[in-house]
Amino acid sequence: MLHENIKAIRKSKGLSQQELAARLNVVRQTISKWEQELLLPAYSPTTEIRC
Repeated sequence: MLHENIKAIRKSKGLSQQELAARLNVVRQTISKWEQELLLPAYSPTTEIRC
């Protein structure tokens, strides 16, 4: 699932939710909601997110 992938990739890169949020220009709460599957990212499935 997308929410599991976001969290796994973030952790594998050694990033906190705050650090990932800063890189993606969103607030930390958005990352938390993505990881809890409370909100879906507004990025196209073809968008590559580089951390």
